[in-house]
Amino acid sequence: MDIDDPNSYIVIKGDKITEYLNNGKYYIKSELKWINDCEYQAKIIEINVPEFPFGPGTSMNVQINKIENGLVYYTSIISGEKIDGVFEIVADI
Repeated sequence: MDIDDPNSYIVIKGDKITEYLNNGKYYIKSELKWINDCEYQAKIIEINVPEFPFGPGTSMNVQINKIENGLVYYTSIISGEKIDGVFEIVADI
């Protein structure tokens, strides 16, 4: 929701998380490990995003700050860089 690509989305299934960009043309696939109910670590295992600054083996820690009105507010840290963001829950399967 908060990036320049309105067609990006994330799919979490089991212990895998995939972020799709540019309407699915590009992706970042990661292994997911939940630390607690509101925090997880994602380790990149496959990526095809051109000129992306991080590659396979890079880990990102994500803290979910709150879920309100179908929106997930989070803080992520990747390679020391802190990013605050929000995304919309569109399906809960």
